[in-house]
Amino acid sequence: MFFIATSPEKEWPFVGSFLKSDDLFKKLIQQFKIETDLYDVAIRSSAINEDSTEKSFAGHFQSYVEPVSMRKLILNIENVIKSIQKFDDGDTQSIGVVVQKRINAKYSGIAFSSNPITASKQEVLISLVEGMGDKLVSGKISGVDFIVNFNSDKPEYPS
Repeated sequence: MFFIATSPEKEWPFVGSFLKSDDLFKKLIQQFKIETDLYDVAIRSSAINEDSTEKSFAGHFQSYVEPVSMRKLILNIENVIKSIQKFDDGDTQSIGVVVQKRINAKYSGIAFSSNPITASKQEVLISLVEGMGDKLVSGKISGVDFIVNFNSDKPEYPS
């Protein structure tokens, strides 16, 4: 896994040509090579300020989880950076791109550290799907939801 730092005040119009010529990038990306000219990666945004008590940007930024060619890999990195810049609201905290090995999950999900329906800090809402979670986070499908209440030993299933 590696991280490409960027921030709203930085323009990255030439990220593709920079990455193509960067020796460290070339070395790091080799760990994801699965066959000639194909890389099995997950490319996503990552930052402390993506979700806070004041704002939530969950699901707003582009993510890619697929085997890709080098050309598509760089294009996907550029698209993640563009999606970050699209939501620039004057916040100058750095946000970047994570490139990591894709995990072919049997089940995937989203966990909310407080229940978004009731705002309870004593409950965690978890939404699960079979397979990769990209359709869940994009809103294309709904998951099976359940609530873990810290005061109970059994999960609850909201209607």
